[in-house]
Amino acid sequence: MSTGWVLVGGDEPLLGSLADAMPVGTDAATVGSDIASTVRAALEAGEQRFAIIGGDRELHAAVDAMRACIDDGWSGAPLAVRFPDDPSIDPADAVQLLVALLPIEPGGLAATLGLGLDPRATVSMLATDHAWGPLDVGLVTIDARTSVLVSTLDLGIDRLERPLLGKRPEVQVTIELDGRRAKRRRDEAVTHRGVPEPLGWITIANGQYEGQARIAPRAVPHDRAFDVSIGRGDARAVTRWRRAARRAAHVPDPSIEEWLCDRVTVRCSAPVPARLDGSSIEGERFEVRLARLGIALKI
Repeated sequence: MSTGWVLVGGDEPLLGSLADAMPVGTDAATVGSDIASTVRAALEAGEQRFAIIGGDRELHAAVDAMRACIDDGWSGAPLAVRFPDDPSIDPADAVQLLVALLPIEPGGLAATLGLGLDPRATVSMLATDHAWGPLDVGLVTIDARTSVLVSTLDLGIDRLERPLLGKRPEVQVTIELDGRRAKRRRDEAVTHRGVPEPLGWITIANGQYEGQARIAPRAVPHDRAFDVSIGRGDARAVTRWRRAARRAAHVPDPSIEEWLCDRVTVRCSAPVPARLDGSSIEGERFEVRLARLGIALKI
């Protein structure tokens, strides 16, 4: 079994310098700026340790490639990792893939994990077997497209284009979820089926930050639940909440429901723009189901 690390990210000069700066006892098994193809080739070659240089977009691309390979039947030998003493982590959880995030921009999942922004300094963590915890992954279906969620999915009325003259188009949304209210963690999970209502602000969060806004202050990427917020308000209210979210001051607000869920479906009456792990997307139906793919986050 290889003990090297696969370095992937879009900055080729930085990848090269990090490959030359690997800590003693480690090496760069593979280096590639095309994240999806590098991950696929590395898995086929038996590699199981990946260092992602970038942010939520790059981590999303890597995990989505891993998900596709797992769907195609890929399986790896168990990796020995050292989890912290955390009651929400089962040390017996099988780990087949170890992923380190070396961020080069603020915000996103890197901010949730408290990682520094100098990859030349954080690369030293690749020398140990310490892991932060298993990574909850959202298996996402957007209309007929399959993807993953590693950090956040965000839909809001304020993202709808407004004509030069007139109001934003009215979009109705219907939300169905399996989970419990965030303030009632000990309650039994229920299936909640909502009724059509105007789009306000909906976030499905695995990490605390969407960009540099702390939209889900209590989210934990290994707690087997997504933090779902449903804000009922117009574009002006959503804009106000987004400003407040920079300081995590939008919750609690009586107009925002907070849930902990392992499945969420949002059906829209028309295509709406959204943000998934830092990238712009569009769709009418968004379904997110929680899964554990045997990935652990390195620290």
